Amino acid sequence: MSKSLYIAAASARAGKGLAALGVMDVLARKVGRIGLFRPITPGYEDRDALIEMLIAQYNLDIEYADVCPFDYDDFADSISQGHSDKVVSQVVDAYNKIKNKYDFVLIIGSDFLGAASASELELNAQFATNLGSPVLLVVSGNDLSPDEVATSAGHARHALTENGCSLVATIINRVDSADRDAVLTTMAKHAEITEPVYVLREVPV
Repeated sequence: MSKSLYIAAASARAGKGLAALGVMDVLARKVGRIGLFRPITPGYEDRDALIEMLIAQYNLDIEYADVCPFDYDDFADSISQGHSDKVVSQVVDAYNKIKNKYDFVLIIGSDFLGAASASELELNAQFATNLGSPVLLVVSGNDLSPDEVATSAGHARHALTENGCSLVATIINRVDSADRDAVLTTMAKHAEITEPVYVLREVPV
């Protein structure tokens, strides 16, 4: 059984933070010592608000600097030039320093806010594979038809599995309430999708 889970979004504003809160709530009831890790933070603010909230809310025994060892600026040149091997190596080294201190580590992927956002899902896939962590995929259904949602999820799944990732589930987030059943029906038509699929409706608040 894996001792970690990597939450990866298929695009910006998919609701990865909401998924992280839900997973952490489950872990807090079932796991002893929980660790957090975020390979790359956006870098547009001094500290990652989601990480700070999770540490405080669940009273996690971990230092912010260990959770978030790098921000986007640390790797911007390497990422934009397609040289991800050095980035992956440094992330793996940072993760290895903390992973054995905890019973389970929740890993939260990047935010698709940098210049290389088009290739960020593949970078997250490389992180997950090299960290030995299965993936929870979060796909945005905001302003998308059921067919468009299925296409987006399919492309994301392909990018992850092509890089050797193991998917544990897919969350389709921010779906219009009227489209929920249609999204589930459309996703069920894709035989390659064997992991559980969950649909969460868009809540304006």
